[in-house]
Formats: sequence, C-alpha cells, structure tokens
Amino acid sequence: MSSVVTPVTDLLTEVLKADDGKLTAEAAQKHADAIKAAIDAAKATVPATTTAPKSASPDDAKAARKDVKGDALTALQTAVDALLKAATAGDVAGVATAATGVVTGLVNLLAATLLGAGLPVPTLPGLPKLPTLPSTGLPLPSTASLPSTSTLPKTPVLPQAPALPN
Repeated sequence: MSSVVTPVTDLLTEVLKADDGKLTAEAAQKHADAIKAAIDAAKATVPATTTAPKSASPDDAKAARKDVKGDALTALQTAVDALLKAATAGDVAGVATAATGVVTGLVNLLAATLLGAGLPVPTLPGLPKLPTLPSTGLPLPSTASLPSTSTLPKTPVLPQAPALPN
C-alpha cells in the first residue's frame, strides 16, 4: 500500500505548495505516470475476494462487493485524475475539492486494505451503525449477595529487610 500512498502524497504536497495550486504539464505527467504505475501494480496483487455471503438476501447481494480494494484503487485513480486536471488548469477551487477527494480516496484505500474480504464499500454508508448505550442506568448487584469480607484470610506480615549500606 505504501507504493501507492507515497506517489499520491508526493502529488498532493507539490500541488499544495505550488502557487495557486498550478502544476506544469511536465510535473503533472510525471506524477500521473508514477501514480498510474503504482496503482496498476497494486491492482495486480489484489486477489479475487468473496462474493455475497451464503445467507445473503437480494439486498445483501447488492451490497456485497467482489473487489473492494480494486474498487478503492479505481476510485483513487479517478480522484487523482481530477486533481491533475484542476492543477494543470490553475483552478484553485477545483484543486481544493479534488485534493479532498484524493485524501478521501487514500482513506478508502486504507479501509479497503484493512477491512477488505467481502465487506461493503469502505465509504462508510455501508458500514454498520455503532450500538447505542442504554439510556437508563444499568442495575447494580445488591450488596446482600456479596460475600462478607470478614471471612477472608489476613494478609501475612512481611519480614523486616536489613538496611542497605550507603
């Protein structure tokens, strides 16, 4: 994954440091080639993953993905292309929007890499909601059901240690 992250972050760094986010055509092409090669290499290592779960309903089958990491890499390439287009055109507003898309693409790639294997697309809408805590206090055990501490054995006294010489 670092083989993809490094050229993408190099592009982001150069675009954000450039005057008005504008890159020369040569610089943009250099980054485009490096990123495309990294993404193509990463796609070549993506194994075919699962299909729908065994107990899948029709709705689950729609949500199941065959290639979550591959999809994330494709989406990242699309976001990078949009950033390169905006950066070579000198479109400051477009650069800001596209840079956000590239960062989102990197986060999605990380999520797909960590959570791949048949989970929903990692753009968060498909992830399950977190459980909620109960709104009322949980019942505490009554002290009547606890054993008495008077039946516990007493702690033994430690022997005195000799003083250490100075």
